[in-house]
Amino acid sequence: MAKVSVIVPVYNVASYVEKCARSLFGQTLDDMEFIFVDDCSPDNSIQIVQNVLEGYPSRKEQVRFLKNEHNLGQAGSRTRAMKIASGDYIIHCDSDDWVESDMYKTLYDRAIQTNADIVTCDYFDELPNETIIVGKEVYEDPHSNILHLKSKPHFTFTWHLIKREIIVSNKLFPVQGLNMWEDLLVVIKAYYFANKIEHVKKPLYHYNKCNVSATTSHPFSDKYLEQEKQCVSNLEEFFSDKDIDFTNLALILKKMIRDRYLYQTPPNYKKWRECYPEAADVKLSFEHPNKVYVMAYNMAKKGFLFPLKLYQWMASHR
Repeated sequence: MAKVSVIVPVYNVASYVEKCARSLFGQTLDDMEFIFVDDCSPDNSIQIVQNVLEGYPSRKEQVRFLKNEHNLGQAGSRTRAMKIASGDYIIHCDSDDWVESDMYKTLYDRAIQTNADIVTCDYFDELPNETIIVGKEVYEDPHSNILHLKSKPHFTFTWHLIKREIIVSNKLFPVQGLNMWEDLLVVIKAYYFANKIEHVKKPLYHYNKCNVSATTSHPFSDKYLEQEKQCVSNLEEFFSDKDIDFTNLALILKKMIRDRYLYQTPPNYKKWRECYPEAADVKLSFEHPNKVYVMAYNMAKKGFLFPLKLYQWMASHR
């Protein structure tokens, strides 16, 4: 049994996957399992991974390749791998991202030293012209992270090392067909079942925002927004009979979805005003930093749309 299983869905990432694979096979943690899931990728991404693997002979027995018979999306691909993973802990890596060489040893060692069920870390936002270190504030008590967010929610698979037993015993798998926020859906539930979470205040994961073909680079389509809404509904149902109040986090997620309509092309002001009216007045710690925008936004909530429309028109014509 491996210490850590890393799950990597692969689809159309030939330009990025070599860097990802090298960062995985070059890890300082020896006892690992790598599961690459070919989601009917139209390019030679898997062949690139196999070519890279030739340079790491000690890793060959640790690598498993799965090929989906038809395209399952992120949720289906992750679920398939999670169900066969053998590691004590499971973590995911997107195939266009990459990691620091000591990431998994650092997270695993912290888990063992502290008997934590989940371990997270800070990360790098990789933008076209700069790299930004993103720090996170995390409560040791997992439930507190659901009740009282300190900053923008980052419930993503890719920097959450989660004990496999929690996932398997509670059947915490993504929902087939929900490929937006499929990770959030699982991680928040894992927080509910976990006893302790640890956070490493060091950036170890490189989140690549330069891949314009990635799902997360265009999250504003009606299709993806509907999937996000289904995720929130799923979580509300999950917590409906639990001894924890999900209301605050639900409103934050709803506010995030609601505001995405303002970033559609063109902005859909009608759907923005109609979507989750109960979240209209929620204050987010990560709202737009421009004071003029915030003023126009608040006026739009009261029915005066012109200032917001003007601001967005001017921003798009700079």
